[in-house]
Amino acid sequence: MNENIETKTEGTLPGALQRIVNVARLHLVNKSSLFKVPIFVLGLVLIFNLVLAWTIIQLMQNVDPESAENYHYWSGGGSGFIVVYMLVIAVQSISMTFPFAQAYSVTRRDFYFGSILAYLALSVFYATLLSVLIWIENLTNGWWLNAQIFSIWYLGLKTIPEVFFVLLMSLIFFSFIGSAAAVLFVRFKAWGLVGFFAVIGVLALTVIVVPILTRTTDAVGAWFVTTGTIGISAWLLVPTVIAGIAGMLILRRATPVS
Repeated sequence: MNENIETKTEGTLPGALQRIVNVARLHLVNKSSLFKVPIFVLGLVLIFNLVLAWTIIQLMQNVDPESAENYHYWSGGGSGFIVVYMLVIAVQSISMTFPFAQAYSVTRRDFYFGSILAYLALSVFYATLLSVLIWIENLTNGWWLNAQIFSIWYLGLKTIPEVFFVLLMSLIFFSFIGSAAAVLFVRFKAWGLVGFFAVIGVLALTVIVVPILTRTTDAVGAWFVTTGTIGISAWLLVPTVIAGIAGMLILRRATPVS
């Protein structure tokens, strides 16, 4: 007999919390797309960039040894890849697991909170992993090649805790945006995604155009400088919470399609 996920209350956790944890575990079952693929890609990014940096340095040494010693290789693609990949994970996990969870009588509330718990856990994991890689990169002076592959020091961050905070806020933001997009797809199918990206495009255009039309670009630029990377990362919680609330409200009326 199939086990009902919603009524499963094993362990010491209260029933409601246990159901949410069970949904989070359901999301984390697909370890290939959640862990193996992104970590494998990170390894490829590291190897490819190190080989490229070493090759460039060797070529420069043949031409100008002094310039080769001062050469600084910058990529920064490693951290950016994981941050954007969180959006993909959120879209895939909800669209694929929602029909399955509904078949086992999981409530929409438990499913959404369980999804959020899974995203938070993944965000903490990858923020920690990237912070460790950045720490190693800094400790070894760019993998002994003066190569910046994962570091985001160009954002004005001085310590590893600051790096961790910025990465964590970014990962959570993209995962919540991805979950909102996935819920719109579950509710409205392709038109939901079209509308979602249309709204994102309009908002992005508004942020660019409005300061120009109102001649407030200097004030906006000064706000960004004053707020700094840490402050801007903290402000990401606002659209993150909005996306989370909107996603839950839309999911309440979503119908799974097999």
